[in-house]
Amino acid sequence: MDLPGRQMADDPLLTAMVDRAADRAAKQAVRQTLERLGLHDEDAGADVRDLRGLLRDFREARRTFWQTVTRLTATAFLAALVAGAAMLFWRHDR
Repeated sequence: MDLPGRQMADDPLLTAMVDRAADRAAKQAVRQTLERLGLHDEDAGADVRDLRGLLRDFREARRTFWQTVTRLTATAFLAALVAGAAMLFWRHDR
């Protein structure tokens, strides 16, 4: 019994035809995708660099935000401890 896949592997011409068709289809899909994304013209490289810069800046802002939140939380906790200690000492002085 001959399997269709086996016949294709044995036929170099058929294999080459299928490879070329798959290559053309892949290239067309890439062109269409880039066109849909608006990255099909000469400015595409600059657009991608701009997007990468925006993403880098967003990540930096997010990191800075969480650092600030952490510092504020730690400062508030320490201020509460100092205030509590001050209240204890103030009560004992009376």
